[in-house]
Amino acid sequence: MKNNMRQIESCAKLMVKRFRNDPLVTIQTKDIENPEQLLYWSFLGQIEAYNEIDAVTFYQGDKGVLVGYSTARVPEEKLFATLQNAAKYLLENASSEEITQLSKYAIDANEVNDEGWYKRYWQGEVYNLQIITIDKNLKGTGVFRELLSPILKSCEEKGIPIVAQTNNPDNVSLYEHFGFKVIEKRTSEKIPLTCYSIAREITGR
Repeated sequence: MKNNMRQIESCAKLMVKRFRNDPLVTIQTKDIENPEQLLYWSFLGQIEAYNEIDAVTFYQGDKGVLVGYSTARVPEEKLFATLQNAAKYLLENASSEEITQLSKYAIDANEVNDEGWYKRYWQGEVYNLQIITIDKNLKGTGVFRELLSPILKSCEEKGIPIVAQTNNPDNVSLYEHFGFKVIEKRTSEKIPLTCYSIAREITGR
C-alpha cells in the first residue's frame, strides 16, 4: 500500500537526522552551508520514488522506515524508470553550486558503491535492502528487528538472499547479528570511503 505525502515527508526528516553523519553524506556535504535542507530534498524525492513501487514500509508513522524490493518484482528497467524523478525536489530547490558540490564525488563514490555487485554471486532473484533506520530513541527496543523480521521470513520462505550495502562500519555488526555476512569490502583510493557489501544467504540450499 502506498503511503501518503505526510508520511513521506516525516520519513525524509528522520533520514536527515539518522544519515547526517554517514561517511558518504559527510563527504558530499562537507563544503555546503546548509546540508540538512539539501539532504531533506534528496531523501524526499528518493522515498517518494520508491513509494511508487510499494517499496517503503513505515513504523508508527515517522519512527522507522525500511526501503527494499525483490528484483523479480522490480526489474532494473522498472527501477530505472521509477527513479528518474528522484532528484526533482533537489533540482527545483538547490543552487547550481550546491548541486555541483553534491555531485563532486559521485564518480569516486560509485566506483566503491557498486549497485550491481550481487550479480557476481547470484544470478536469480534477490531482495535488495536499500534503507533501514529507526528513531535513535528507539534503539534497543526491538523496533529494528520488528521492521526487518518480515523481510527475513519472506526471503527464507522464498529461498532468496537479501543483499545490502553500507558505508558505515558501525552498521556491519548490527547486520551480522541478523545473519548477514560481509561479501565484499571495497575502499576508495581517492576519497575516505569504504563500502561493505553484505548478504544474508539462505542456509541449507
